Amino acid sequence: MTYAYGAANSFNYIDFYNDRFSLDLSQRLIEFRVKGENHPPNTVALQLYSTSTNGFLQYDLTASDLDGEWRHLSLSLGRFSSYGTNPDLQAIDLVRFRAIGDAGGAALTGSMLVNDLVARSVAEPGGLPLAALALALALLGQAGRRRQGAQAGS
Repeated sequence: MTYAYGAANSFNYIDFYNDRFSLDLSQRLIEFRVKGENHPPNTVALQLYSTSTNGFLQYDLTASDLDGEWRHLSLSLGRFSSYGTNPDLQAIDLVRFRAIGDAGGAALTGSMLVNDLVARSVAEPGGLPLAALALALALLGQAGRRRQGAQAGS
């Protein structure tokens, strides 16, 4: 995503979005990898919008999120600010990255890369469903007991 604001004294913004779905984001984490330029605060935001309520949640990417290196972000919805009426988290139908210009008329150009944008269940640590994680731990425990038994007999 590449964006440029003009120097006119007005509100400037550039949107990069997808609005061809309806997502249930209740009890979800938003995860993605991002690489971008370090700009002033509130320059780039991730917005989760619900047209049924005309409300959205917004996460303002920070200077440490956009420091020129790839960063992995895992964001609970509690880290987002609510704007307008509260969005219906079971009917999010627009996800957008918004480059937000300065109402004072400061010109700015920048770019940002986003990869692997997913909504992960809060109950899925590390991306594994809890049942799979429990099975993996049980198998690991059994393998450990067998190894101990083999060592004791030798």
